Amino acid sequence: MKAGDIVMVFGNPIKLEHPVGQAKLISLLSAHPKNLEYWEVEFLDHPEHTYQALIKKDNGKSKE
Repeated sequence: MKAGDIVMVFGNPIKLEHPVGQAKLISLLSAHPKNLEYWEVEFLDHPEHTYQALIKKDNGKSKE
C-alpha cells in the first residue's frame, strides 16, 4: 500500500469485519504485527478531515 491508494477501513481490520468506509491513504504512521499498518486516512464521504486507522495490508484495495 502507498499514499493515495483507496482502501476499505474495517472496525476489525484483522478479520476484515465491520466495514467503516472507503478512505484514501495519506501517510503511513507505523507498522504492526499481524500484517497491519497504522495510517492517517481521509474518508471519501468525509473529505478534508483526516483520521487514524489500522489497515490490514492488501485488504482488497480499489483504485480511484
